[in-house]
Amino acid sequence: MNTPVDMVPGTRHPTNYDGDIEVVDYKKADCVTVRFFDPYYETTTSAGHIRNGKVRNRLKPKICGIGYLGSGPHKAAKSSKIYQCWDNMIRRCYSNLLRYKTYEGCTVHASWHNFQKFAEWYILNYPNDGGNYDLDKDIKVHGNKQYGPDACFFVTRTENSVAAMAKVFVVKSPGGNTHVIHNMKDFCRGTDLNHRHMCEVANGTRKSHKGWLKAA
Repeated sequence: MNTPVDMVPGTRHPTNYDGDIEVVDYKKADCVTVRFFDPYYETTTSAGHIRNGKVRNRLKPKICGIGYLGSGPHKAAKSSKIYQCWDNMIRRCYSNLLRYKTYEGCTVHASWHNFQKFAEWYILNYPNDGGNYDLDKDIKVHGNKQYGPDACFFVTRTENSVAAMAKVFVVKSPGGNTHVIHNMKDFCRGTDLNHRHMCEVANGTRKSHKGWLKAA
């Protein structure tokens, strides 16, 4: 069997998204090994995909310069709950901090930069009772700021809301006094303040509420 001229090992081809690839080995039209250089990654694909520029570097970060798809069985479909959870987690920590002010200083464990590793953990840990659950990072480990396999687990929306209300908030009154609040719901009930608005003030997503401000 003759190797096509453009599939000879050492031949380079451009891709549509991830830079050049180099042919490493040609066995047949649907079994061609190629490698990327930045970052280094080898994969087996077809000659047709190579010629059409459709080969992807699954180690190249796609989300916020951090998250990459990785090499493995889990499909990164945008309609997938696993992919949406992973994508949202990374964006909360590394993108649009004006929108996600409460996540300032938060990070994602290096192993979870790889979608395949996150998907493996997700499948093993997501409850299979048919309910809807949120990924939480700071109930199990109070004050934790890193999403990762040791600190995170899944909680119901109700549990997440109760935990959020139990967090300690520091705000400043219209008179300039600083208040440390351990239960925002109870505090607002006794002061004729809107609970949701005060949480937004304390989290930095609202400038003020009835003269109350986030403490510096």
